[in-house]
Amino acid sequence: MATNRKQNRDDAALKSLETELRCLSKVEVPETLEARLLAAIPRMPTETARRRRIRWRRWTIGAVSAAAAAALIIAAVMLPLHRSTQNFQKSVGVSTDTSPPYVLGDQITRSEETRPCDILPPLPNWR
Repeated sequence: MATNRKQNRDDAALKSLETELRCLSKVEVPETLEARLLAAIPRMPTETARRRRIRWRRWTIGAVSAAAAAALIIAAVMLPLHRSTQNFQKSVGVSTDTSPPYVLGDQITRSEETRPCDILPPLPNWR
């Protein structure tokens, strides 16, 4: 009920405002107004905006170039180190296989391997 009264008052206020605005006299728009407003809009971006855009592009190109150079330097340093490690392993006879026979050699047999179930204490009786 209260919302209907408030809405009716708002509608009445809008209608009275509308009638007041319609009763106002019409104002003549100067003929040169459109031309002046269009002339005030800058055709090209300002010099400051152009400089900012160029500066941003330079920073981007510089950052990408620096990252590429760093990647190339790291690759140039790491590749010979990796090759020398491989050559050393081949000359010494180190196997790169990590399966147990290669890692442990003949030191241990299958029967001597430690089983995890033998290391842990037995579980208590639950009943």
